[in-house]
Amino acid sequence: MQEDIKQLSTHNRRIIAKGSGHYIHFERPELLVREVATFIQAIRAGGTLPGEGTTVTE
Repeated sequence: MQEDIKQLSTHNRRIIAKGSGHYIHFERPELLVREVATFIQAIRAGGTLPGEGTTVTE
């Protein structure tokens, strides 16, 4: 179902946070900080996200 939801936007990327549950901000804060910064940078540049349209496990 998450893959279906991902398709609702043309700018999408799904990251599966290995070793984390529902509290990613506590369990994998470095991943969250990195991905939010990447997202903001892409928006400011008016470009696309690296790996846009993909699903990765990290």
